[in-house]
Amino acid sequence: MALLEAYPTSPYNPDGKNEENNETLPPEIPNPIAVQFRASLRNEWVGKGTISHNPKLDDTEFDLVIPLSSLKGNKPSLGNHEGKIVIGVVFEAEERRAKPGWMIWQWFDFETLEQDGIITRLHEKCQNLAAAFDSIQNLAEIMRVELREAELELADLEDNPDAEAEYANIAVNVIKADRNGLLLLHPYIVKKVKERCQQMWKNLAKAAGVRFYSVMCMPDQYFERYQIKMPDETWKYSPKTFCSKSFLGNRKYIVFCNPMRHWGDIQLWNNTHEGMFRDDPGVLAATRELLLELGRDTDGDFVQLITASTYPNVAEAIANFNKPPSVKKFPKVPLTGSFQQIAIHSMNDLTGVVASMLARARASGAEHIVLSIPGEGFRRIIDFLSQELQVAVDSLKSAYPNNIEGLDAVKKFLDETETDVMWLADLKTDDCYFTRPCLTNPHLNDTVTHIINLVNSYWRSPDLKSDSTPQIYKEVLFRDVVVDPYQMKLATEHRDLYREEMGKAIGYRNENDGDDRFIKLVAENSRLRRDEYLKITGKVEGGESKLFTAISWAAAYWRVSHTAHTGTAGLVFLLFPDEIIAQLNNTNLPEALVINCYAAQHGSWATPRRAPWRGQEVDVRCYFYQFNGKKYLGLEMKWDKATKQLGFHHLGLIGDKSAAYVLPGWSRRMKIYSTAFENDRYPRNHSPEDKTTRVYLFDLSMSDEQIKDFLDSK
Repeated sequence: MALLEAYPTSPYNPDGKNEENNETLPPEIPNPIAVQFRASLRNEWVGKGTISHNPKLDDTEFDLVIPLSSLKGNKPSLGNHEGKIVIGVVFEAEERRAKPGWMIWQWFDFETLEQDGIITRLHEKCQNLAAAFDSIQNLAEIMRVELREAELELADLEDNPDAEAEYANIAVNVIKADRNGLLLLHPYIVKKVKERCQQMWKNLAKAAGVRFYSVMCMPDQYFERYQIKMPDETWKYSPKTFCSKSFLGNRKYIVFCNPMRHWGDIQLWNNTHEGMFRDDPGVLAATRELLLELGRDTDGDFVQLITASTYPNVAEAIANFNKPPSVKKFPKVPLTGSFQQIAIHSMNDLTGVVASMLARARASGAEHIVLSIPGEGFRRIIDFLSQELQVAVDSLKSAYPNNIEGLDAVKKFLDETETDVMWLADLKTDDCYFTRPCLTNPHLNDTVTHIINLVNSYWRSPDLKSDSTPQIYKEVLFRDVVVDPYQMKLATEHRDLYREEMGKAIGYRNENDGDDRFIKLVAENSRLRRDEYLKITGKVEGGESKLFTAISWAAAYWRVSHTAHTGTAGLVFLLFPDEIIAQLNNTNLPEALVINCYAAQHGSWATPRRAPWRGQEVDVRCYFYQFNGKKYLGLEMKWDKATKQLGFHHLGLIGDKSAAYVLPGWSRRMKIYSTAFENDRYPRNHSPEDKTTRVYLFDLSMSDEQIKDFLDSK
């Protein structure tokens, strides 16, 4: 068993001295890093847990020593076995960021959060996000900061892994590179910005805009010196102590975990740089007994923490918590069956169900009500649900069953007392913070409902312009790139397959409470297919065979993705974001302060002489206009105050001198002025109904005086 205790150096010999001759020993591993691993023998078992370097193995024949309990499935019998074992690293221990979620705030008074400035900062974040609702550039900048933090995050219990975050990051990078506004109205870009904006509002509602740090748990019985076992089998700590090199020592920290069984899962611990893991970054080392106080173990569990001085009033409230419910961590019952059966079983755990029931009880003030629980007698709701949440969490590693009849009894009671907390389910819907604010119960005044109502008061649906079809963007990028017909064939086949598979994955997500694992899988499979295509060779000039270039594949996918009348052409953004961004960065246009647009009488915005354009702000976009088989640079226009003609419609053709300032896809908000009408030429038989034939468009940075001087010169 000594081999199972991982440590880089002796905790009692911190200077690394050879006690016999007082020589300093060279460190074998300067900065050891613990990892969470996975190992598998196909169709038999899978192993999981955390490991760290153990110098006791260096001179042995063993590479890895793990307890039998870490194997799930058909456990091997004692003895020697041979087989092909696949082993890998899930992640290295590191300091990460985590949103606390509504589970922590439900145990505190709203006033406590106000005293620590949490609510003031929440107001500010809501104001900033609401103020950017009509600017894709401003939203992209807010998203850029938010996504940078999201990349370091560990997903919360109530959050499915955010498959959209990566796509939103692509959109943000495209917007940042798009200095000329070629893709700002692209349906894919606008859609992803709207979706991420929705997620940002949800995060504000669930986490109050707060982020904590997160590190991986590791066992270190060195800290037994800070604890003593009492006659009643409980532990007394003097004080609760841990070690994390990633954070300042000799400080008190707020420590908690998700999922949270009760208020006792939020505690105050002291950090001291001692013990076996004092040199290991990204871990929190403590005794197994102390970790069990939070229901944590050491096979990859994370805990969240922040210095108590950051939120002193929250820390004081924690210190004054009542005695929490007593929760047992039952001995693990081995999971049996094939690896596939265990994997399927793991998809059906009740963690989310029990956590939601606990939130319903807390929000309605029913957590201390005593009920008759089948098989267990009379118990407080909080005591029963806390225990069942622990069982549900452990169901991924143990076959110990939940008390289903007891859970049904609690649900029946909550249903009969009309304690349906609307925000619990609504935060998982597609409409929440997309088309409307989050639903809440008017009669509830718990802390989480209060936070959500605050966020609701600021929410505004993004008012972003978008094209209904991606077709007009087909020639915006990669126009001059040569593509082989074989590449076009493969890209078209992949596009059709991607649409079919992604459609099924989205359907599964909509029918399974937001579970987007198959969306991720489709995306990953598409990238693998791209990587295979990049290995294909083709004939080039002179008959020589060479690999098709990445930019030629990007051009092929761009063209086939933009041939459809519907959809967002998202596949090419998923597979070739770097090539798209490079194209945008290499597109340099002089600043267009004035655009001349003629032949407006043939367009859809030809106002009569009696009501000319006089400086209205409009959105314009450049595109290829086809007439008699020829292509001309034209402008489409949209006016926000139009009542009958909505969206973009043809305005006119771009004058030769102005053509140097634009490319297809270029878009801008400008002021429009009518400068010429029908019958302006001799014999000038003017009529109030004469249509506008020419307009000038001015950049919004130009003053009225500058515009007047320009028009007077014409």
